[in-house]
Amino acid sequence: MSLILGIYKVLQILLPRADAADAWLRRPNHNPLFAGQPPLERMRSGLVQGPLCRPPAPRYRPK
Repeated sequence: MSLILGIYKVLQILLPRADAADAWLRRPNHNPLFAGQPPLERMRSGLVQGPLCRPPAPRYRPK
């Protein structure tokens, strides 16, 4: 849930007009992260990836 709220907050900062933020979420995006899908569809699919969604890095374990 905090990831969704974070995305919402950033969109409001970058695109202060609500209609612009809504349009960005629904427009196809050709950035490799979205693979031509609208960001909203990518989020709904559960395939959101990024620094906040990656599994934790393995810990260094000295021998």
